Amino acid sequence: MSKLKQLSAILFFLLFFVTGCNTSSVEQTALQKPSVIEDEYILFVNSYKDYENGNIGDLYIKKGVNEKEKVSSDVSEHGIEFYPDKGILVFFDKDNNLYVKESGKEKEFVASGIETRYVLLKGDSGIIFQNSDYDLYQKVWGQEKEKISSNVDIYTAYIDFL
Repeated sequence: MSKLKQLSAILFFLLFFVTGCNTSSVEQTALQKPSVIEDEYILFVNSYKDYENGNIGDLYIKKGVNEKEKVSSDVSEHGIEFYPDKGILVFFDKDNNLYVKESGKEKEFVASGIETRYVLLKGDSGIIFQNSDYDLYQKVWGQEKEKISSNVDIYTAYIDFL
């Protein structure tokens, strides 16, 4: 039994020595750059419940620990989409008005009477959406919206072609 204990102790120390002396993984971890420069997330604070639109409240973008920026009030919790890697926040208010907030800019009114389905354009240069009259629109940031078609029941947008 003593030979087995000695052999076990020797193997344990060898294993400990080999793994303890390997600093390459420590160096690689220390040299890696963070993939996220700044942590941002959205915060929805519920004010009241609306039977058509669900919960209605205030929408914030929270940065870091203590900094938060109020984006809008009377926001419907349905249809809020945040694309942190693109710096784009898309949301609806209680009246189904569509807004877009780009990082570092003020919120931008896009259109009213919008259905909750929309598609971001390739390169995040704008948005495609449909209103309640079944009209299909394209809105490029910084420009007026452009009507693409009328009486559209169903549409599919292939991002690679936009």
